[in-house]
Amino acid sequence: MKFEMANKLISRGVAISLSCFMAMPSFAQDLRPAPEYFLNRMFAVPMAENLAAFCPTASLNYAVISVAHDEVMKRLTNDGFQTEDPFSEMQDTQPAMDEMLADFMERHQLAGADQKMVCLAAANESAAGTMVGRLLDISPE
Repeated sequence: MKFEMANKLISRGVAISLSCFMAMPSFAQDLRPAPEYFLNRMFAVPMAENLAAFCPTASLNYAVISVAHDEVMKRLTNDGFQTEDPFSEMQDTQPAMDEMLADFMERHQLAGADQKMVCLAAANESAAGTMVGRLLDISPE
C-alpha cells in the first residue's frame, strides 16, 4: 500500500513543528547564528516523530528525547543564550531547517515514499546513530 501522503505529511509536519519554535522578534540586534547542535535537535525531534507516525516498527524513545533536550539547554546556557527564548538571540533558523529537510528527503528518497521506504529511512537513521536515529527505537518487523 502506497503512503503517497507520507512525503507531504512528513514535510508538512516537520515544517509546522519547526515553525512553532521559530517566532522571531520584530526587531533584534546582534543576532547570532544558531549553534549546529541546536539546529540538529530542532530538526531531529519532529522528524523522528513523523517517521514513528508512518512506520509501525519505529517508536520514539522519550527518555533519549528528554536527555537530548536537557543537554541542548545546558549547552545553550553555556554558550550564553537565554534558554527561555533562544530564538530572540538567533538569526533566522528557517533556511537551515529547510535545507536539512531537503537533504533528509533526498538522502532517503522519501518523495512519494511508501511505508516500506519510511521504515527503511528510520532504520538507516537508527543504524547510523544520527540524532534522528538516536531518538527512535526500531523493532523487528
